[in-house]
Amino acid sequence: MKQLDGIFGAARDGGWVMTSWPPEYPFARGPEENIRTWGQVGLTGEWAKQRIHPYAPCIRYDTATKFSDSVLYSSDKWNEETHMYGNFPNPDGTVDAWFMGIRRGLLGDRYDIGVMGHQNAVPGLKTVAIQNRPGGPYVQPTWETVQGREYPLIRANYFCINRVPGKPIEPKIKEFLRYTLSREGQEEVARDGKYTPLNAAAGGCGIEEPRVSVALVPALPPRRNLAPLARATGALSPSASETQGGS
Repeated sequence: MKQLDGIFGAARDGGWVMTSWPPEYPFARGPEENIRTWGQVGLTGEWAKQRIHPYAPCIRYDTATKFSDSVLYSSDKWNEETHMYGNFPNPDGTVDAWFMGIRRGLLGDRYDIGVMGHQNAVPGLKTVAIQNRPGGPYVQPTWETVQGREYPLIRANYFCINRVPGKPIEPKIKEFLRYTLSREGQEEVARDGKYTPLNAAAGGCGIEEPRVSVALVPALPPRRNLAPLARATGALSPSASETQGGS
């Protein structure tokens, strides 16, 4: 994760934690931790002096915001050389989605790395395993690692309810939450296909709690997930012979 911050991020004066802006490290960091060449992550030969070309969704998109929350300490301070894309309509009425621009860039650029949905990967691209914490394993995005929160770059959705503290939840809302957490409700989530159903640990939160969070985690192809993508010829690692992903 630190390498991803070095590649996609930039020097910053702080980062968000809820509504606070801590000014100390690692929320703040200097330019000396920027990673701008492949040699800085251990590649040798012709790769060593080549600049890394990052690709990402538009900074205002939810995918970019969630990536910033997970990797850039919610600072939204991005590498100034990042190529960013958004949706725009074509003359024939179709939409050129943001991930299409990233995908074209990745396929046409040998020294690149990008962030987009796992389901949008095509031959010639590879997912990069990520180390969630120093000394931990490098994790590829799979159904199991996403659902079990082992893969760090996931996007969670939440139900938030409004009630007076100490007062019961409105019966209709309570029943809807109960249904969502039930086996029947989770089977509907799986059938819809946009998110993974909750595992037993995540699905066990009680609806009697004053604050209820129901996380629906983006799933894998043909469903949604978030993963860095790089050319099949490149690897983001301290040493190409030691690891498969960035830390």
